[in-house]
Amino acid sequence: MLYRQLLFLLQITIICLVLGTRVYALYDYSKRVLTCMIIIGFMLAAISCMGAYGHFSGNATILPGVGCYETYSAAVASRQ
Repeated sequence: MLYRQLLFLLQITIICLVLGTRVYALYDYSKRVLTCMIIIGFMLAAISCMGAYGHFSGNATILPGVGCYETYSAAVASRQ
């Protein structure tokens, strides 16, 4: 399964690079367009990494036996 996901990621990366090169050539190799595409690419990569790896650490505790969406703070959880 991991093999397919890695190949899929490689395929998407190659397609994005080809399409980015085409846009860059379409706008007569403008450095402004290249800079904008690179900045937008880094922003999208950062947002993706935050969504995939960024876990919020707070003082909320999930109690066993309680539904998925019910969380309590550490102070409330210690009273029960």
